[in-house]
Amino acid sequence: MKKYLIKAMVIIMIIVESMAFNSINALAICDDIKGGTILHAWCWSFKTIKDNIQEIEDAGYDAIQVSPPQECKVNKECCKCKQEGKIGCTCFQENWYYLYQPTNFKIGNYSLGTRDEFEEMCSAAKQHNIKIIVDVVVNHVSIDLSSVSDDVKKIPNVFHNQGELSGTNAADWLDRWKITQRDMLGLYDLNTGDLGVQKMIKNYMNDCLKCGAWGFRYDAAKHIELPKEIDGDYGSDFWPNITKNATDNGAGYQYGEVLQDSVSRFYEYSKYMDVTASKYGKKIRDAIRGRYLNHGYIMDYDSEGVKGDKLVTWVESHDNYANAQDCSDTSAWLNDNEIRVGWAIVAGRAAGVPLFFNRPVGGGGRDNLGRFKLQFPEKTKLGDKGSDLFKDPYIVAINKFRKAMKDEDEYLRSQNGKLLIIERGNKGMIIVNWSGNSAVSSETRLSDGIYTDAVSNKEFKVENGRISGNTENDITILTQK
Repeated sequence: MKKYLIKAMVIIMIIVESMAFNSINALAICDDIKGGTILHAWCWSFKTIKDNIQEIEDAGYDAIQVSPPQECKVNKECCKCKQEGKIGCTCFQENWYYLYQPTNFKIGNYSLGTRDEFEEMCSAAKQHNIKIIVDVVVNHVSIDLSSVSDDVKKIPNVFHNQGELSGTNAADWLDRWKITQRDMLGLYDLNTGDLGVQKMIKNYMNDCLKCGAWGFRYDAAKHIELPKEIDGDYGSDFWPNITKNATDNGAGYQYGEVLQDSVSRFYEYSKYMDVTASKYGKKIRDAIRGRYLNHGYIMDYDSEGVKGDKLVTWVESHDNYANAQDCSDTSAWLNDNEIRVGWAIVAGRAAGVPLFFNRPVGGGGRDNLGRFKLQFPEKTKLGDKGSDLFKDPYIVAINKFRKAMKDEDEYLRSQNGKLLIIERGNKGMIIVNWSGNSAVSSETRLSDGIYTDAVSNKEFKVENGRISGNTENDITILTQK
């Protein structure tokens, strides 16, 4: 989230004989986002989103997550921007994290646009039946107190004032009181149990809804105390009050960034909102790195008792991507094809709400010698559209497959740890294949008939409970012709 934290083959196709198998019932569909996907338009401006709304609809996304629209800290101009006469520096690497340093609880900032432009974006999205999810920072304000608005500072007891939660002592990050009551990395921690602070946050969120937003993503959610804390009396009613207020005022969806660890209390947060399956994202990246596709390994969401219909799933998040490439939970090493592989798994499955993270143009991956590429080559500035991978034909086909399979159960099987099959009801199938074998012949639950690959248009035949055909592409997505 913050600067301080910076530092394949998919074959959606059909099957091979003699595979281990398993099945899971699809979890309940609670609302219309549960069978769809979210595009994380990271650092796109409101105008950029509006101008590309048709492409986003055509790519099959049901919702767009926008970066925090709040007034935020403006970095002093870098040398290059000074030379170009820019008022605010828009170089990506040095500035994206300032969007997570709010200075006020009002819509509009120098990077993303004005309140009017936010409203115009929401209106355009509604015309295309796309929902806007606002990334809202409610745990803290900027590290620079002088930049914080008097509207915030005039609230009595607005901050916790319990000292800093630094990045140098790992034990501090496994202490519930410290992670919820101290200033994370120097960012002034809001006194979230205070009614005046809650009112300020509610007013801001209600204004977002008034402008046409549909849902919220709560940044750093696990750093805000729950109503009952097991190791002290510092709990507060922040989460029941905030989430109920959002629902009462028209929010259709809410989820929190609750990155899983030994003190995250993952299940407790899920009582108030959906939560981020960060362990599962790492599992998918580990499976990609190790070329290991065992269904038993992939099937478990590692969700600590939280049902699949309460999870937001991803291949990577902006935190994973922006962290230094030698960190254990980084994702910048993934290339485009590996992202497609991961997306086929998370979006092909029945549960969860998959979030597709849009990288900056040209960022990440590896060169021909296996060396990491820069995350921020500055081909993209703050406010610009990112990589076109979000509308890649295979990503689009996976998105549309997910829509078509809504309410269908899932059935997972694998072979030799190199081929993973995700069957959805008796209607379609995804295969991730690193076996090198293009011939497909296996038992299946699919109904008899001809199935067509969504990208290549190759045909596969299902007869008497078996499917047969050949694939030449990394990704093949089959639904009945």
